[in-house]
Amino acid sequence: MKTIHCCACQHDLPETEFAIKNKATGLRRTKCKPCQRAYAKRHYAENLKEYVKRATVRNRQVKDAYRAILEPLLADGVCVCCGVKSGSLVDGKPSRLVFTRKHGFTGAPVHDVLREKLGQAVFDEALRNSELKCDACAFTPYVEHIKPTQFGTAGATVLRGHRGGAQFSILARRA
Repeated sequence: MKTIHCCACQHDLPETEFAIKNKATGLRRTKCKPCQRAYAKRHYAENLKEYVKRATVRNRQVKDAYRAILEPLLADGVCVCCGVKSGSLVDGKPSRLVFTRKHGFTGAPVHDVLREKLGQAVFDEALRNSELKCDACAFTPYVEHIKPTQFGTAGATVLRGHRGGAQFSILARRA
């Protein structure tokens, strides 16, 4: 078995203890895997402030780029459910539009992509599978199939439905 001399720990070790540097040529690294791991940890600890600074700048750039795409859509948008325009008055309050996932889409919603600063491909997919809704429509349960059921003399009605595969019931009383 071929051995290689580690430049960090000064031991002669089998070549399987060294990571491959270039697959095409079969060239191996000069430090063994444990020494390389220790070096990487030490380097990260010594340069942590620089890594955090770079990540902060990059995260801000990504978030600003995503917001630059979203803000015009929100400003000029219309609710897909009720047709309310962004900023128009509803019950004396200006309406606010939010992105919601389209029915059946299970990927990350736009607000998660924005918060987590996920990649451009994930952002594009989330945006493609989103729709604009006003606050009232976005946060009101949507019932695809309602089956009213009467309950004896109490005069109550249970509305049974499902949304996205989840079953639920709403108890409604007559006025």
